[in-house]
Parts: sequence; C-alpha cells; structure tokens
Amino acid sequence: MPVKFIRTSVHSIIPRRATAGSVGYDLFSIENKRVKAGSTALISTGIKMQIPSPFYGKIEGRSGLAYRCNIHIGGGVIDRDYRGEIQVILVNGGDLDFQVMVGMAIAQMIFLPCSNMALVEVENLDHSDRGAGGFGSSGI
Repeated sequence: MPVKFIRTSVHSIIPRRATAGSVGYDLFSIENKRVKAGSTALISTGIKMQIPSPFYGKIEGRSGLAYRCNIHIGGGVIDRDYRGEIQVILVNGGDLDFQVMVGMAIAQMIFLPCSNMALVEVENLDHSDRGAGGFGSSGI
C-alpha cells in the first residue's frame, strides 16, 4: 500500500527499510543537535506523510542506539490525519551527551492497523481472572 510523502529539506532522506525483512522504515535526522545526558531533544526528519486508513505510524527506537548509547524514543504515535513534519523525541538516558548528525538514522517507523472503538460508559465491568492486578501482577 503506498504512503505519500514530501521531503521538506535538501537534507531529507527518504525513509527506508534496512533489509527486505525489516519491519520498520528508518527515519533520518536533517540537523546536527546535541542531546545532553539525562535530557530530551526534538529531532527533525524533513519528512511529511499521508498515512492511509486504517493505519497509523508508530515511531520506535533503534536497538543499536538503545544498547550502545542509551538513546530511546519518547512519544511516538503519528496519527493518519497528521500532515506536519515527522519529528522524533530522543531521550538520552545515559551519562554522556549524544551527538546527532545530519543523515543519521535516529528511529524507525512501523505502520500498524488501528481500529476505532466506541467507548461506552457503564456502572460495572465484567469479571476477569486478572481483575485489577497490574504492574508485575502477571510476572516480572
């Protein structure tokens, strides 16, 4: 299924999968920016998209950046009706500053189907075996 996109900068790199079996499309920075240790930064990709229904875009981290540099993603949902530039919130969980460079693959986008549910307010919820157990109640 085609996804329409626009490059907004001469530095924009078309999102692409690293291999034929890759699920995510790599997103690339169009700017040089330092992400200070323990802080976050908003990184521009220079890409706008028109994601077709019934899909949305989910921005995920890159395993190498997470493992080697403790760089993770904040937020990450791109609604199908959003037409602005795709930007990535990088979270530096490490002790060292991290330098983003123009052309660096900083994240990946996965296209996932989304069902629109109808929320119905009720007085009680049906019983389940799990009940209200959460935050580790089903195992660590």
